[in-house]
Amino acid sequence: MSKVNILLSTSTCYITEEFDYYGNPITHVVTTEEAFFIPFRAHKVIDVTLRTKGSDLKGSLRSARVLLRKTKLPPILVDSQERFILIPIYSSRHSQNTYFNP
Repeated sequence: MSKVNILLSTSTCYITEEFDYYGNPITHVVTTEEAFFIPFRAHKVIDVTLRTKGSDLKGSLRSARVLLRKTKLPPILVDSQERFILIPIYSSRHSQNTYFNP
């Protein structure tokens, strides 16, 4: 599998997971300046972004559940200094999940 070289930033408005014509999962990223597609699943892109910040997706979800005492659809804190949070609309296991950055 190829390496993900696109990282999310605070200019990200939302990301959503879709499928191309061949049924392969792609992630649609919309920022304040542009919109583009990445040939990876949304949780993979979020995980790679979190790993550059010193965490991972599993740890971020686990800490959000403990801190907020919310077991269903916890928000993902990507960067606390820049206040970059992703809020899921559906479960992370849902094939076409959407994450918003408020």
